[in-house]
Amino acid sequence: MRRLASLLAVVLGVTVFVLGGADDSPGLQGIGAVIVAGAAVLLVRAVRRDRHRSKPQQGAIGAAVLNNLSKP
Repeated sequence: MRRLASLLAVVLGVTVFVLGGADDSPGLQGIGAVIVAGAAVLLVRAVRRDRHRSKPQQGAIGAAVLNNLSKP
């Protein structure tokens, strides 16, 4: 869900940036650039968070079981 929201914010920011360029409005282009930069940061954070959560966590019991299984 966060990825989708970030992607939509990027699209909105690019649209605002382009419309600011067409209207010769540097302030609107600046707002568009800030929206794109903020959305990119949020997208990277969401991807990192998802990758971190998908890693299998190995606790003390799991390590003990793996050690016993690896012995001949």
